[in-house]
Amino acid sequence: MEKVYDNNGMIVHYDNSIFIQSFSEKTEDWEDEEYKEEFKIYASLIEKYKPLYILVDTRKFLFSVIPELQEWQIKVIRPSFINVGVKKAAMLMSEDFFSQISIEQTLEEDEENHTWQTQFFENKNDAMEWLMRGR
Repeated sequence: MEKVYDNNGMIVHYDNSIFIQSFSEKTEDWEDEEYKEEFKIYASLIEKYKPLYILVDTRKFLFSVIPELQEWQIKVIRPSFINVGVKKAAMLMSEDFFSQISIEQTLEEDEENHTWQTQFFENKNDAMEWLMRGR
């Protein structure tokens, strides 16, 4: 597992067509522009490494994504997932209620445009097992 990014509360690992994106408590201090910058970097990493499977560990994600940022993410970040042909995204749920709701709203807002499967999990092993199934 190779660490390909680690800065400002977001860490990304890559191994064998799988991206693991995780967050630290530093996200609690993010401003809207920091969120955008971090996710622009994430989108560029997706385009560079072309993962087919993504595990997003939001258990320590403490930033609440407001509706304007949810729309921005759909317009700016989603195309990277489509361009590289992501097949599945497993989401480990945030421990922070408001952060989790904002994450779910972002995904639900764009659900009909997904070209990949998304599922929420509370356990990392279950999420990885689901990602590997049918590979």
